[in-house]
Amino acid sequence: MVNPLTRMTAHHRAARPESRRRREVEVPVDDQAREVVNATLRGLRAPLLMIVAVFTFCVVGLSLMPGVDADGNPHRLSLFDAFYVMSYTATTIGYGEVPNEFTIPQRMWVAGSIFASVFTWTYAVTAMFYTLTAPGFREATSELRLMRSLRRTRDPFYIVVGHGQAGTGVVEGLVAIERDVVVVDGDAERLERMAMGRRGGRVLALHGDARKVTTLGTAGLGSPWCHGVLAMTEDDETNLAIVMTVNLLRPDVPVIARSTSRVMADRMQDFFPEHVINPLDEFGTYLTMQLRKPSVHRLATWLMSPPGTELEEPRERLDDGPWVVVSDGEFGEEVSRDLTRAGLEVRDARPTGELVDLHDVTGVVVGAESDIVNLSVAARVREANPDCFLVLRQKTLGRRSTVKAFAPDATFHPAELISREALAYLVSPNYWHFVRKVMERDEEWGARVLEDLQARVGTQTPQAARLDVTEENAPALVRWLEGGHITLEQLLTHPESGEPLEVYPAVHGRGRERTAAPAPGTSLHLGDSLLVLGTAEGLGELTSTLYSDADVEKLATGVHVPHTWVFRALRGRRTTPHHTLPKGVRRRRSRLDDRDDIRRLGR
Repeated sequence: MVNPLTRMTAHHRAARPESRRRREVEVPVDDQAREVVNATLRGLRAPLLMIVAVFTFCVVGLSLMPGVDADGNPHRLSLFDAFYVMSYTATTIGYGEVPNEFTIPQRMWVAGSIFASVFTWTYAVTAMFYTLTAPGFREATSELRLMRSLRRTRDPFYIVVGHGQAGTGVVEGLVAIERDVVVVDGDAERLERMAMGRRGGRVLALHGDARKVTTLGTAGLGSPWCHGVLAMTEDDETNLAIVMTVNLLRPDVPVIARSTSRVMADRMQDFFPEHVINPLDEFGTYLTMQLRKPSVHRLATWLMSPPGTELEEPRERLDDGPWVVVSDGEFGEEVSRDLTRAGLEVRDARPTGELVDLHDVTGVVVGAESDIVNLSVAARVREANPDCFLVLRQKTLGRRSTVKAFAPDATFHPAELISREALAYLVSPNYWHFVRKVMERDEEWGARVLEDLQARVGTQTPQAARLDVTEENAPALVRWLEGGHITLEQLLTHPESGEPLEVYPAVHGRGRERTAAPAPGTSLHLGDSLLVLGTAEGLGELTSTLYSDADVEKLATGVHVPHTWVFRALRGRRTTPHHTLPKGVRRRRSRLDDRDDIRRLGR
């Protein structure tokens, strides 16, 4: 059962007024699938009419054939008797002659009807099988089922365009956090493999060209439950077309896109995407952060990992020695630029030919366009200087096992970086704000936050949830704040044991101001928003507190308050309405609570 506190994040969508749109236009939908289905059904009329015509002819003819009854008198079958005989004769080659034995003319007619029926049924079944199994018809019916499902849905969903390495990582991450997904891809075989390998989660597939506006419309762009679009294709022009389409037709829907060049990333920014991820450009930022601020890097990468990922072991800060970048493309230029900007000495080398002298270097980045070449160069680097810090680029998932066995000090996988950043933003804009603030802060601040967060939630990546202090999401807390006062530290405490909950306040928002890692003594006001990180148990306890007036009052005042209205009335306290907890959340209450109330009341 999914905690309702974490589902609040899925339903939240920030308004995005920026748009190049000058006129409101309805999102078009591709009607070709309906036309294909109608044309296919029209094509089935001929074999069906042929079956009806042959069967009718055989029935009428049999009723006209001369026969005799049991006494030898002339007798013809009625239309019903003829229909009965032809019904089992045309399908099973008969069970006998009824109601009387047939004459020679009748038997000749039945024999001819058998051959005619077999030929007709063979033709009709073959035609229907060929038509109904045609790829175009199957694709059209699948598209219609998708459209019907999206019309009926009342849950937020995301459109992921492209099911390559990056798209696969994004879809798996969304399924892991209980989000619905519509996958759009131009490769039908890839979508079929995805459907066959799917074990859980609500994932719908659509085969089509995402550069066409109607394809995105069919995928649900016009639906009010579409909460985001992710352009994860390997073609920058297609991703740009998606950003443009979403901005012009649905500017309120956030779009996240990947890009492999600065030029295309700048063009995408002209249409106000929520986030553009250029892995070649951003890896240098992560690498310099790992070198200069190892605690900040550990915290940021840990937060962007899937829930349950173990925190990596700490690394010592490297010396400011020379670095060598071995590359044959744009990746090497980007990394060299970032390392130079960080104040490090950088030497460039080509993956072909002899390497430069490596005996005095601190680290080597191997980033050729081929994974096989990268492993070959990395082996030579290890042999020349086994103590240097080795960074290895991995382009495809097919080499994951060999790269893992080689055990470089750091690995750059573009698809993994893209999916991590995209998922970090999709959890909540506040979550991405927190991750960005972490990356911008100094080493001392990052080490302190990492220590506090680890003390609260442990060493596994926590779940994230957005909490709005509103009547809908926190009724008991809102009722208390109407005349009382409570701090973050008090709210994130277990009301019975007094121990801190396994929940960490990451971002506190008030109006347009957002504070990362707020102080424990921060007071909460009506309308505030919180981004909290925690374990499933901790978030469950927090959800129960938000719906319990007695727990909120006890946390704020330190005085035990009876849970039941009877004992609250006997103690002279104001009774509050009972608020039903969301589905899937159990109220923190046991039979011993009433006994405690009785003992306290007796005192």
